[in-house]
Amino acid sequence: RPRGKRKRKGVESAVAWIKCDKCDLWRFFEPPISQEAVSAREDWDCSTMQELDGTARECGQASKVDEFMTRWTEMAGEDAGYYVELEAITFTVYELFWSVSSLGGYASVRRWKDVGNDMMFRKLNRGVKTAPGKNYGMLKNQWERWQLSAMEEADP
Repeated sequence: RPRGKRKRKGVESAVAWIKCDKCDLWRFFEPPISQEAVSAREDWDCSTMQELDGTARECGQASKVDEFMTRWTEMAGEDAGYYVELEAITFTVYELFWSVSSLGGYASVRRWKDVGNDMMFRKLNRGVKTAPGKNYGMLKNQWERWQLSAMEEADP
């Protein structure tokens, strides 16, 4: 089951996952939703989740993000974190995965700065800063911590 499942009142945290009561799909929210907003309702379905983030969802139809995050959470475990920061910008595990994939996969990456550039262009339409001392190698370390090579090998 995905991490951060729906929590009840009295628990202080943000919620990244909510399960649809109609179709049983887990939905990933990025950024996470406040516990107060989630606890305001007892029952959630894909259409009522739009109240939380404005995203239209159709019952029984998982988005690419929902599919990726569900598969990755099953592989990496429920305690894995979802985020990494690059130049004070927060990126999710799927943004790192898709950027590496777009560059030909892990084996094809020669410079992790290229991955950082791809991530920045996708999110902010700009490249990374070129100042010396930027540690783009931490993206490689995060890739390994998140066990994304196993996801890459299992990707259909």
